Amino acid sequence: AAHHYAAFRPRYPEEFFTLLADRFGLDGTQTVLDLGCGPGTITIPLASRAGHVYAVDIEPAMINE
Repeated sequence: AAHHYAAFRPRYPEEFFTLLADRFGLDGTQTVLDLGCGPGTITIPLASRAGHVYAVDIEPAMINE
């Protein structure tokens, strides 16, 4: 199921990440924790807006994606 989730789940629009960056004042110096990150659909786009991003998921197949 992890492969299908990663391949077919709709991506978040760029406006969503702009909203998060504005709402939380992300300027490249923060540390972000994404619990239940799945294949990184939020983690990866946030990486360019934060200093450090930690992504945690309990499902190895999701992490591999």
